[in-house]
Amino acid sequence: EQNTYEGHEIETMPWTYYDDMERPLYGHIVRPTATNKDNKNSNSKQNNLRPGILLYHTAAGPQDVFLFFKASQLAKLGCVVLICDIFSDPTGWAWDSNRTKYNQVRNDLARDDHWLLKSRVLASIQTLLSTTFSLSTSSSSVKSDDEQNANTTKGTLHVDKDRLAAIGWCLGAQPILEVLRVQSWSFFDFSVPTLISFHGVYHRKELPMEKEDKNHGRQEQLQRQVLICNGINDPFVSQEDLQRTKKFMESFDYKVDILQYNNAWHGFTNPAQAFNDNDAFDYNQAAAQSSWESAIELIQRTLL
Repeated sequence: EQNTYEGHEIETMPWTYYDDMERPLYGHIVRPTATNKDNKNSNSKQNNLRPGILLYHTAAGPQDVFLFFKASQLAKLGCVVLICDIFSDPTGWAWDSNRTKYNQVRNDLARDDHWLLKSRVLASIQTLLSTTFSLSTSSSSVKSDDEQNANTTKGTLHVDKDRLAAIGWCLGAQPILEVLRVQSWSFFDFSVPTLISFHGVYHRKELPMEKEDKNHGRQEQLQRQVLICNGINDPFVSQEDLQRTKKFMESFDYKVDILQYNNAWHGFTNPAQAFNDNDAFDYNQAAAQSSWESAIELIQRTLL
């Protein structure tokens, strides 16, 4: 029976979490409210587990309304979604026309082999996995591990550590690269078998081609796939970058599919880009719909 929550209320709440330096990150949890079916099946450990999805934002930051729209669509599939924050942006300052702070944060994220970005990606994964919620329609039912034991118990839903996906838009492709790296470390017991990007900017001066510390075992038994949705006219994404990224991802044993869309520019999935005066950006309804349908099909096949 396919898991669908269409028609059920979607619950959204602010969710503050922290990186390695205890700096706050301002995300949001989006999930379907519990149903009678969940309560009836709450004595089954398998039924207590939900797929989890990490959403990584564009240069507009984690308060972008577009992310909330997409997160709600994913929650209707039965997934618990974390809108992640890699900027530490509680107010939407990333939208500021003065790009001084933005440029400084971007530089900080990339310094020392993207150490800060890696720290914030790992924090987002650990946060999603530690989030639990009781079988109640009350928003106050959502808890972190500081409030509730992390073991699966009757009446509590958890995120499945083997059914995770990460989705990034534009700048959000950079965290996708770090998801690949951190899950390969043998001392972490989770897997992100599904990675998706839309008009993702993967460019880096250097991509290490070797695995850092192979985490074999159960991960090799999982279907691991990447879907890259790219606009051919995107001036920020070169074909060379795409091929280098594909080779890098394949070195982590992922099957990589690249969908290329004609007459599609940067930001082609977001209707707001139709009003952007910058010629590098534009909305393409056909490409947006086709790419999203491909993403949903992949999620249904690998997570649900």
